[in-house]
Amino acid sequence: MVADQIQSSRNTERQLMPRLAAYSGLLGPLLIAAGMLISALGYSGVEGQSYSLRNHFVSELGQLGVSRLALVFNLSLVIGGILNSIFLAALALQVPGWPRYLTLLLGLGASICGTLVGIFPMNNLQAHITVALGFFNLGMLVALIYSILFLVDRGGPVPRWLAIPGLLNTAAFIWFNNFPSEFQAGVDFQEGMQGLLTNRPDFIPLALLEWMVVLGILSWFLVLALYHLSLLPGNTSRRIMR
Repeated sequence: MVADQIQSSRNTERQLMPRLAAYSGLLGPLLIAAGMLISALGYSGVEGQSYSLRNHFVSELGQLGVSRLALVFNLSLVIGGILNSIFLAALALQVPGWPRYLTLLLGLGASICGTLVGIFPMNNLQAHITVALGFFNLGMLVALIYSILFLVDRGGPVPRWLAIPGLLNTAAFIWFNNFPSEFQAGVDFQEGMQGLLTNRPDFIPLALLEWMVVLGILSWFLVLALYHLSLLPGNTSRRIMR
């Protein structure tokens, strides 16, 4: 009797964990996207300008004292980053062999850096840049390695077509990480960033590219989470997603 109860409890846990991971992967990107949208709608720059993806960086939504709803944005990054880490950890555990440990470390590292961006907004620029660069570099590796794994593992739990958005994300990350610097050597970076707050040009290519990277990786997470939701018992959409 006791053995049956223990086995039943274990079976419940096995069913609960995939569900928790899939819903974490769904809610994490949605929460971050909602935080971005809400803070952007309430944004008013130092010159009273509204927010635009064409000439505002993502992190400006979390700048205290400038972005009126900065706390909404920063909190969404913290909570969304925690949810993303749960999903990425569960995703890594599906990887066979030693690559599982690599994907686990990279996924947790990227999600932790993304969370820390909300804890260290642009007001603390040096720490902010460090964690933001950590996210962009680790996020690039996460997208690249998972895409390769999806392509080579034909019998794996994830269909190969999900590598396509992953590779597109990888290309966007590489482009962003190697984009020519806006600031010349010898110019203080913080001074340069502050200079963008006034007399802002109508179009900043790097800002728009950053938005492409962030929205791209959030969209990929959503697709991956929806696919895993389709695999849960009782879901009739699994054939469509496969």
